[in-house]
Amino acid sequence: IADVYADPRFNRETDIETGYRTKNMLCGPVKNARGRCVGVIQVINKLVGSFNDEDIALFRAFSHQAAVAVENFFLFQQLRTSNQQMEVMLDVLNAVTATGNMAALIGKVIEKTITIVACERASFFVLDRAGDELWSLKAVGENLEEIRFPASKGVAGKCVREDRLLNIPDAYANAEFNPEIDQKTGFRTRNLLVVPVHDRAGAVIGVVEAINKIGSPFGEHDEDLIQAIASQLGEAIKKASMLDELKKSNLSLSSNKLDLEREISRRLDELHASNAALLIANRELKEISERKSELLGIAAHDLRNPMGAISQLTDLLTEHCAARSEGGTLAPGEEAEFLEMIQTSARTMLATLEDIMNTESLDAATPRLMPECMDFGAAVLGVVGMNRPNADAKSIHVSVTLPEVPVNIHADPRRLREVLDNLISNALKYSPPGLRVWVSVERLERKDERVRLSVKDEGPGLQSSDLKRVFGKFQKLSARPTGKESSSGLGLYIVKKLVELHAGTVWVESVHGQGATFYVELPALKG
Repeated sequence: IADVYADPRFNRETDIETGYRTKNMLCGPVKNARGRCVGVIQVINKLVGSFNDEDIALFRAFSHQAAVAVENFFLFQQLRTSNQQMEVMLDVLNAVTATGNMAALIGKVIEKTITIVACERASFFVLDRAGDELWSLKAVGENLEEIRFPASKGVAGKCVREDRLLNIPDAYANAEFNPEIDQKTGFRTRNLLVVPVHDRAGAVIGVVEAINKIGSPFGEHDEDLIQAIASQLGEAIKKASMLDELKKSNLSLSSNKLDLEREISRRLDELHASNAALLIANRELKEISERKSELLGIAAHDLRNPMGAISQLTDLLTEHCAARSEGGTLAPGEEAEFLEMIQTSARTMLATLEDIMNTESLDAATPRLMPECMDFGAAVLGVVGMNRPNADAKSIHVSVTLPEVPVNIHADPRRLREVLDNLISNALKYSPPGLRVWVSVERLERKDERVRLSVKDEGPGLQSSDLKRVFGKFQKLSARPTGKESSSGLGLYIVKKLVELHAGTVWVESVHGQGATFYVELPALKG
């Protein structure tokens, strides 16, 4: 949405409350592999202009990766919850099968119910059909005291009569609730979850009751858990022979737990692999976005002035041509001067674009070199000759010193000329008119057969902060060109990349205010 205030779907309330001004927006769904929306991403206020197709492509790529991460998260949560429930039920089953008497069984069920359902209290009542009573045991000092009440009373009685789960969010608002026990004990019952216990034939033989859910009323998840607890109790209340079957079930649950653990481990491995791939994709997207921003910054900054100059000068020439029949609007010679200025601006734009393209090709992959045996000194002389017109235009004297015996190297001629041209043209670009530049080549008397190039100027030199980033990409240093030449901040970055591709090294020595000397060392051929 290029203008949100012109769109009737936009809600202005947040802007009004915060004082923030929303101008434009990119908003889209996060969809999983089945096309289901699992979230929404919203990007607000493009820094320059409005969001474009390239932003939308990056946005969609990111939303796809976000959907994978969200799906992985929910899958992991589901597996973890399932595993926790399985462990809880196995724990309950172990307690039931390990219990040899009713008192211990009641105590274990109460203990596990409080832990599993996260409540303040729990009760386990057994139905005595002969007396139509519900009974249980409670601790009195160091002894256990039996408690009994009619099966027709209270919420537990209703659960037995209707044979169904009862989830009561407000105990005192329920007509079946008996507040007498609260009055005797001083305990305050807020909510209840009661579930019947059945024998193998389906008859009700008891009740499990959870009291006062911690933090909130009982929910569906609590109902499932307490029903699972009740399902494990039925026959254990009446038949000791059920212990053998429960032990068999225990073995089966242990096997299922082991299988579940293996499945969780496999899914976790998949999640880790997916997350690793997601991190790599995110880094790549970030790098693409940063490189795009840098290139747009260069284009916007370094191409604006020459493009503006070309536009203005062509407008003047157009007006002049239109008015030529009436005597013209330009003084003699101005037409040629304007054409020369247009040509200079075009060359500046071309040089900037070539620097950007060279940088992109160097960053994209290792360039393929086409090396051959060549005379290093002759290559230096050729590049110096190419830069003579620029030197003459600024009255700069270029001095070249070469060794008496030619030094041959194994290098890509085109790439090597890029290195030499960047260093020599930079020396001329940053030198004030009327000064000197020294270019020197020497063979180093060392075992590893090296040749060294030095390019020295009398320009402003580099500050200490410049020395740390002089070979970085898009680095504009403190020194500025002295003849209105252009600078993209990419030349020395390209030099370093190409020199290192030729197994060489490059560095600079400079004192601020006393010029700079750039050095390049490359492997030399013997002989």
